Order: sequence, then structure tokens, then C-alpha cells
Amino acid sequence: MQKKIRRYIEIEYGIKIKKIEIAPRQFVAETWFIETDSGIKYFVKVVEKPLFIPEIIKSLPVLDAMHKAGINRINWPLRTISGKLFLKKSTKLIVLYNAIDAPQSYNYSEKVLGRLLAKIHEVTKQIKISTPEENYEFTYKDLFEYRFNGIINGQLVTDDINKQFKKLLREYEKRIIKEYKRLANCSKKMKRLDLPKVITHGDAGGNALVKSFTDIYIIDWDGILFAPRERDIWVPGEKFLQGYRDVVPDFSPNPTSIAFYILTYYFRSIVHYMGEIISEKSDEHRKKNLYDIEHELFKGWMVPYLEQIDFV
Repeated sequence: MQKKIRRYIEIEYGIKIKKIEIAPRQFVAETWFIETDSGIKYFVKVVEKPLFIPEIIKSLPVLDAMHKAGINRINWPLRTISGKLFLKKSTKLIVLYNAIDAPQSYNYSEKVLGRLLAKIHEVTKQIKISTPEENYEFTYKDLFEYRFNGIINGQLVTDDINKQFKKLLREYEKRIIKEYKRLANCSKKMKRLDLPKVITHGDAGGNALVKSFTDIYIIDWDGILFAPRERDIWVPGEKFLQGYRDVVPDFSPNPTSIAFYILTYYFRSIVHYMGEIISEKSDEHRKKNLYDIEHELFKGWMVPYLEQIDFV
């Protein structure tokens, strides 16, 4: 951990750090586990990506309220001595969370995850604090169009890595444009539907800490949004829905809402990968993101989800 960040935490939170361990690095943040002289463990997240920082800041009061409402299978922010939920130092956002002693894994009961998310959705009525709300607009519309067109047309192509990226986007250009039109179509339909909204995570299944097959926690609530339930349900399968209906018996996913959140996730991911690839970060980092955007979004696990919404 950088010495300055360690000092900020000790001063602002009034703790003395005894031990520091690197936590698994995330796409969004650098992370550490820390232990105090009294044996208390915490999780530290340091974010320097400007697209994410405003979302995270808005999510923290909601996460704090969820914890106070009795949702304890999550990570929640701790307050500084002065009562703040985060530190902002120069370009860095620093947040201190409770630590959960469990590894991140996909080996968990989907039924249990369904029950847990349904309980979190149902606690919405107890949360009286202002929550970022879905407006069915693609938040990064202008940024996506600027980056996509800039790479395709060559204005943002500055070196060999970006040339490879241009070639890749050219290969999938027709599919990307087709899906982008579908997103716009879904956006219009969702505004007309005006479905009931709850507090949602946005990627709960990919952010589970697992102590055992049925003992799970949901972390990384950086993109909390007051939105239709389908925002948390477009990936999980039938076992998940069985667990969800144990808590909300009459729930049936809306197909237009499912399509909207598949496409929203897809283009949000593209925008973030684009930012990393055309950045001034190391070639190794940029090449990894170039590989990931191709093998996760264009060739990998996202493809079957895109194919299931051909009706839109």
C-alpha cells in the first residue's frame, strides 16, 4: 500500500495499521486487506478511474443504509472519525469496508443467491435515502460514440496496439452497430413500460464471496441503481429464479427488461475496455484488455445472451 494512503487511513479513521496484504486486484480498483493492532480486519479500495468514482460515491450512503436495515451478507463502508463514508485525495477515491473472510468464487448455490438478492430487493421499501435511479438512457452514449468512431475512423489510433484494436472493431463493426440500435429500441420500450423499481447491484453473480456452497456474500456494490429487478436477473438461470420466487412468489421476468440489461451491460463493458486500450497505461495492460474485450464480449460468454434477444 502506498505510504500516503496508509497514512490517510490511519489519520482519518483513527486506526493503527499493523499488517497489510494485497487483495485480488479488480478491474475498477486497487485493493488491500489491513489488520489493526487490535486484530480487526478491513478491506481497502482505492479507485483512480474517473468514470467509476461518481457512481461509487453515490452508492456508499445506500450501502450504509442497507447494512443498517439488516442486510449483512454484503460489504459496507466504514465511516471516518468525522463521519464521512470515503476519502477523496487528489485523483484517488479511498473507501474502507468491513472485511469478509472468504474467497471470490462462482461455486455457489444459485438458489441461495436468488433468495439473497430477492431479500435485498424487498428491503428497498425500508431505505429512505436518495438512490441513483434508472432513466433507461445509456449513460456512456457520447463516450461510446466518440471512442468507437474515433477508433474505426483512425483519429484515436496512435500506435500498433490501437491499430490491432481498430482491426478487431472493424471485424465486429456490423454486429456492434446492430446491437447498439437494439439498445436504443429497448430504451424507448422501457420508458413506456415503467416497471416497478428496487435497489439493484448490476453484477451480483460475478461478485460473490463464498465460504461454502450455501454460505455466500455479495460485494462490490459500486453501481447501485434503483431499477427494475431484471437488472440483477438477466444472467442467472432457473435455479436462481426458484430461490428468488421463494421470497417473491409471483415474479416473472419481463423479456424487454432482460434484453435492455443484457445490452446495457454489453456496451458499458465495451466503453470501459476501450478506455483501457487507448490509455497511456503499460502495453501489457492494454494488450490484456484487448484480449479480454475480444474473448469475453465478441467471442465469449456474452455471445449467447446477445443471441437470445434477436426478437428485439
